[in-house]
Amino acid sequence: MNAAFTYLAPARSRSNLSVIPDTILNRILFDGRRATGVETSGGEMILGEEVVLCAGAFSTPAILMRSGIGPADHLQTFNIPALVNLPGVGENLLDHPLVNGLMECSIAPGSEPGARTFAPVLVRNRARQSDAGIDYHIFNGQSFDTSRNAWSFWLSISLETSRSRGRVRLTSADPEATLDIDHNYYAESNDLEIVCDAVEFVNELVRTPPLSECVKPLPGRAIVWRDRDELRSIVRRNVGTTFHPSGTCRMGPASSDQSVVDESGCVHGLERLRVADSSIFPTIPRANIHCTIVAVAEKIADAFL
Repeated sequence: MNAAFTYLAPARSRSNLSVIPDTILNRILFDGRRATGVETSGGEMILGEEVVLCAGAFSTPAILMRSGIGPADHLQTFNIPALVNLPGVGENLLDHPLVNGLMECSIAPGSEPGARTFAPVLVRNRARQSDAGIDYHIFNGQSFDTSRNAWSFWLSISLETSRSRGRVRLTSADPEATLDIDHNYYAESNDLEIVCDAVEFVNELVRTPPLSECVKPLPGRAIVWRDRDELRSIVRRNVGTTFHPSGTCRMGPASSDQSVVDESGCVHGLERLRVADSSIFPTIPRANIHCTIVAVAEKIADAFL
């Protein structure tokens, strides 16, 4: 099941629902500081009594900034008049950094699967740099390697407790322009050390029975290092995304200059404008974020009603 089946499909026949596909949103319309609707990139204006943004951790802050809501100095760069100076819009970008190309292994005869497999496993393992339990998402699966004409077993790692924060910025006032997205992975040095520990941990798992009896790392298809400094460098070079962006319109009190919305998703300093997506997370969940996004939407929908 997914949200399209469980939420959208049952509502499609409602007379108060209109779905407008293939549409880029430019900005929010206001009467003073009260949201009155939205404007598309084509100039069409859609009016309403309240606006709820659910465009995600990249597009939601971009729409807000094009609407004059965000860091005033950044908006001035693109000649966008600042309606509300909220420095936290686009800041505090969170994600689960992924180690790409960690390891690919040959599979012992008799252990081959009947079809491709994918089995993500959440492992709690205390890293040397932390007194608390740390969660790694270890992705593993088996796929057929046509270059070897044989099945392969592969592994990668995602850090679920990342504390490094990046940002999202405009490159233009044009709603179709690409965004300047900087994840700033491993800005917190402890994140890097924990991921290095995770790489060592997975390598130890592969060397330990019973897994070592089933799989063997393939030469040239696994991360190899001589010392910790080289491992840090390799992990930095091989960083990728788990596609869990969040935090760019974080929830918090109006007294904090990094807060964008309150506990009901209402944007500080404005009326009838809410945000209901992963951008409002003040911290990132230690798991895939979709279910948490659904929970946020349910909570804000209740507050709205």
